[in-house]
Amino acid sequence: MARPLDGDRYLRPRAGWYYYYRHIPRRVQPFYEGQTIRLALGTQSRDIARMRRDELVEADDAYWAQLKLSLDLEKAGQTMDTVHARKRYEIALPNQAQKHYTETGCAIGGGSGRRFQAS
Repeated sequence: MARPLDGDRYLRPRAGWYYYYRHIPRRVQPFYEGQTIRLALGTQSRDIARMRRDELVEADDAYWAQLKLSLDLEKAGQTMDTVHARKRYEIALPNQAQKHYTETGCAIGGGSGRRFQAS
């Protein structure tokens, strides 16, 4: 499980509901359509929002680490299969999140993609 973050980092309340809002690192932005992730957490409870946020942070960090490694290997003239990393990323998203999050069809570079809004 992810190490809990302090406070309300990456959380934004809006009309009493919580949203996950995170800047996408510049290095992996080519895999997204935008620069930020905005995601409805489907709760008005700060404690639940924090738990869901922690799971998303862990999944994002692991996925982005794989993408960065792939880019490093590509720079060195080698290739890395990121399909498996993407599948692990999708599995890492909690089932609860998939039920409640707003899905808007953001594509990851080259086709099938992340289900969240990036802007």
